[in-house]
Amino acid sequence: MKKILFFTLFSISLFAEATVYFGVDYGAYHENFTKNDAKAQVSSTIKAKLGYGLRKAYSVEINAEKTNNQHALIQNANSNNIDITQNSKLSVNVSLQKAFDPGIFVFPFFKAGFGAGKISVTATGKDLDGNDKDVTDLNFGSFNLGAGFLIPINESFDVEVGYDFRYQSYENLDASTTNNEKGPEFESKVNITYIGLNYRF
Repeated sequence: MKKILFFTLFSISLFAEATVYFGVDYGAYHENFTKNDAKAQVSSTIKAKLGYGLRKAYSVEINAEKTNNQHALIQNANSNNIDITQNSKLSVNVSLQKAFDPGIFVFPFFKAGFGAGKISVTATGKDLDGNDKDVTDLNFGSFNLGAGFLIPINESFDVEVGYDFRYQSYENLDASTTNNEKGPEFESKVNITYIGLNYRF
């Protein structure tokens, strides 16, 4: 009973100390497609984020991200090339972050989460009857892992330096003839290095 009471009071105290924060990150985005016929791309990415939690403990974060493709070439099941160079990729990501206080004025952290988004394309796919159809958006989902550290400037501001790894799965341009649904056609592994600035209320 005493342990339960202590844990409850401790949780309440942590909740009372938690704050809302927002920030902006800018980084380098490198994507490698798992198919041999798809070319890797290197791009720049920027994201705006909103979070709630403790700087040196747990926090929950949601961000909206925009990536500008510098070079990318993918293929659908019919080996039709799809050039997505200069097309914007938009995504929303949610993550749980755990930071630590080792007593060196820098707070290392780890995080895990998931995301979803779409990229604009100009391509031709196949419908259920095998007829050509125009495709303007390609959807994707991702599983995300990350690590980095926070450098406090004062009670309100901190600099964030980090690395994100994502496993992304894209939908097929061609509708399936077996279950009338689109399915994953190709996957990619994404590496992101970034730096950002956070403001805590």
